[in-house]
Amino acid sequence: MTHRAFKLSVLALSVSALTACGDGGGGGGSENPSNPNVPPVTEDTPETNPALALINHDADSEFDGSLVNVAIYDSGIRATHEQFADLAISQYSGSIYSYSTVENANVISVLGETPNDDEDADFTDSNDGRAFHGNAVASTIAGNTFGVSPDSELFVYDVNNNAETDGNDNVTSVDPVFALPDVSSALLHTAENAGWPLGLNFANYSITDVATVLIDDGISEEYIWDDIVANTDVGMIAASGNDGYSFSDIYVNTATVPECTDEEFDNATGYERERCRALAFERGSNYPTTLFPEYKEHIVIVGAVSASLELERYSNYPGDSCELQERWMVAPGTVRAADAFSDTDLQTISGTSFATPLVTGAAAAVAEKFNSISNHAVLRLLLSTADRSFAGYNAEEHGQGLLDLEAALAANPADYLDGVPNNLRAICP
Repeated sequence: MTHRAFKLSVLALSVSALTACGDGGGGGGSENPSNPNVPPVTEDTPETNPALALINHDADSEFDGSLVNVAIYDSGIRATHEQFADLAISQYSGSIYSYSTVENANVISVLGETPNDDEDADFTDSNDGRAFHGNAVASTIAGNTFGVSPDSELFVYDVNNNAETDGNDNVTSVDPVFALPDVSSALLHTAENAGWPLGLNFANYSITDVATVLIDDGISEEYIWDDIVANTDVGMIAASGNDGYSFSDIYVNTATVPECTDEEFDNATGYERERCRALAFERGSNYPTTLFPEYKEHIVIVGAVSASLELERYSNYPGDSCELQERWMVAPGTVRAADAFSDTDLQTISGTSFATPLVTGAAAAVAEKFNSISNHAVLRLLLSTADRSFAGYNAEEHGQGLLDLEAALAANPADYLDGVPNNLRAICP
C-alpha cells in the first residue's frame, strides 16, 4: 500500500508553540480580557461531540482509521483517560527535549524521554493537567466516543517543552509549561526513531502553524524540505492559527500590503496587533507554499467555523491567494473533548487547533477505506470533496470549503491519484 511504505532512512515529525491555544499561531483557546487572541474554553454539558455531526460523520461507519498511523505533536496526553481506554498508542511515543540553537542536522541534540522516565517529561502527563490541549486533539482524532477515527494508532509526542543545555549538551533546566518547543528537532527525532519509514500516514500540527513547524528553530529549511519532507508521503494537517488575519496579506501580497508603522503597532490591540506583528516578522519569505511551492502537496491548512458555519472571528483565513485557497479547508472550531485533570474530565474547547484533528481523523478514515492510494491523494480527496453549498461560502475565508466526511468516503479515489490530471479541485484559473 503506497501510503504505508516510504523510502526514508530518516524518520520523524514535530510541532511548536500552542498556536492553537494562544497567541502567535496554531490552534486552541479563546477570547478573554487578558488575551483576545485565545478562543473561549467553556465547561458545558453535552456528552457527545457536536462537531462530528457538522462534518457528516457516521458513528456506525465501518471506517474508523484502522491500521492508519497518525502523529500528534502537541502537549502530550493523559493516556489513562477513559476516552483512550481502547486507544493504540505507538511504542515510539514520548517527550522531545531539544534546543533551538542548532544550525544544521549534524549538530542537533535531541533528548527523547520514554514514558514515565521523568514526571515532567512524561508524554502521558498523569498529574498536572498540562496536557489539556493534547488531550483535546487526541480525543477528537481517536477518542472512544468523541473521535472521528477511534481505531487509528497514535504516535504521541509531547513537544511543548523548552530545555536549556550546557556546553556539553547536558540539559540544565526545563520549563514544561507553555514553553516553545524545538519543532524541527522533534520532527527529525521522529524520523530517525519512529514513524515515517515504518508507515506514518498523517501528522497533526495543532500546536503551531506549519510555517513555524517546518522552517523555524535554526535548522536549514532546505534540509527539512529536500532531505526529509520530499522523500515522504506523510500528509501534514496544520492549524491555521487564531490571529484573525489573512495568510495572503502576511505571506503572499508583500508588495502591496505595507507593514504596520511603529505607531500603528503601538496603538493596535487584539487581532490587529497580531496582524501587525505578523507583518513585521513573518513576511512572505518563510511560508512553505510560497517558499517551497513544489511541496504544497504535503500540506492541508485548516481554519475554524462556528456551528452556523460562519468563519470564527479568531480564525486565520487564506485571503485572496488562490494557491492558498486550494490547500485550505475549514471544520468546526468547537469540540467536546477529553480534559487532562482526571481520567473522566471533559471540556468544551475552541480554536483552529481543534478544527484540525477533525480533518486528521477524517483523513484516517478515508485512508482506511481507500488503502491503495497515497496519503497525498487522501489530502486532495478531502479538499476536493469539501462542501461549498452552505450559505456564505467564500473561498477567501473557507478555501475549498467545509470538511464533509460522508462525501469523502463516497468519492471515486481514482480521481485523486498521484499524477492524474485535475486531481485537485481547482480554484486558481
